[in-house]
Amino acid sequence: MERVIGATEARVHFGKWMRHVRAHGGVVIVQRAGQTEAVLLSAETYERLAGRAQRASPTPLERAAALRAQILARRGGALVPPPEEVMRSIREERDRDLAPVR
Repeated sequence: MERVIGATEARVHFGKWMRHVRAHGGVVIVQRAGQTEAVLLSAETYERLAGRAQRASPTPLERAAALRAQILARRGGALVPPPEEVMRSIREERDRDLAPVR
């Protein structure tokens, strides 16, 4: 349910409108001189609209773990080779490509 109230009403009866949006899940639009200035909505509605309902932001470590799991899934469970091995392989390939033809 959406209600439109004036800025003075919002200021004078702010607690009442806070209880209203928490209890009814509605939205209260605050206007001043016919222009919308603010919107009052419940924390639950805000979290849902912001896409954060029922979850906290992942920590950097959690994001890294999720990325590692994605990489492992794409590689069929095979681990990524160590950087030294990758560099050695690249150098060997380069040397083969640059070797003179005999």
